[in-house]
Amino acid sequence: MSIKVLKPGLQTSIQDLGRSGFRHLGVSQAGAIDSYHLKLANWLVSKPLDSACIESYLIGPVIEFQSNMTIAITGAEFEMYLNNTPISNNRSYNVHSSDRLEFGKLISGARAYIAFSAALNCQTVMTCYSSDTTSGIAATQTPTLSVGEIISTLDSIDELPIRTLPKELVIPNQKNIIVRVIKGLEYSRLTKKSKQILFESTFKVDANSNRMGLRLNGEHLELKEQHEMVSSPIVHGTIQLPKSGQPIIALNEGQTIGGYPRVAQVISADLHLLGQAAPNSKISFYPITIDKAATLQKHKTDFLKEHITYF
Repeated sequence: MSIKVLKPGLQTSIQDLGRSGFRHLGVSQAGAIDSYHLKLANWLVSKPLDSACIESYLIGPVIEFQSNMTIAITGAEFEMYLNNTPISNNRSYNVHSSDRLEFGKLISGARAYIAFSAALNCQTVMTCYSSDTTSGIAATQTPTLSVGEIISTLDSIDELPIRTLPKELVIPNQKNIIVRVIKGLEYSRLTKKSKQILFESTFKVDANSNRMGLRLNGEHLELKEQHEMVSSPIVHGTIQLPKSGQPIIALNEGQTIGGYPRVAQVISADLHLLGQAAPNSKISFYPITIDKAATLQKHKTDFLKEHITYF
């Protein structure tokens, strides 16, 4: 029983929720950039929410199924076809041996998540299945899937009842993304004008962005004084300001320490939004307090628990 990759798409890889507990060794988290949609995809196929999925970026794959199983796709919206018949996001489909899933034109968002009722039989590295495309850690032959690659699967029930995502959990992909942030440890080093720019202007996602970070283009940000900074911890969502004056938002494969000023931090409740930021989409930042950020994360978790199990 297996899945065959006929065309890999772009940056297509195996991801779960990432590896934790290794940052002190310089090992990044990796994992799904949009963990919200990975969890929802797994729920649609009745799997534990932290199960490994396939993540694809901007260009989706073509996959042939070599056994019966149930699948679901969430996240970025593509034109998609199952045996040349159009299908949609946010519901499950029963597939059979020799069926073919094909991704076409990207409509909105950036990253799609494909979940399978059959467990992917991949190797774990440091307790998880996530491939790290930057460091080379791989759950399969290589960090990103390649043409002709076969991913073996474990036993699965041939057909599961069809599930559709509750409409309350569907988040439309936006070209203008607003993320809430708290002020960073070096925020005070920004000039008065730059503080205003950071929270009142809009930045565009650069095409050179990747799983390490989102590079942003916008009005130049400046520090009161330029001086070297001791390398300090950074995490998923840390907004750094390099000498170019253009912010970088650290993503899952970002470095564990960095030497640029940390001017803001994206709150946990909004991190998944970064995963759907395609090149040329726009991002703006809205400042809130740490207490408000904690409250929003609790509300998000509670809201999900109300609508689906396993959270």
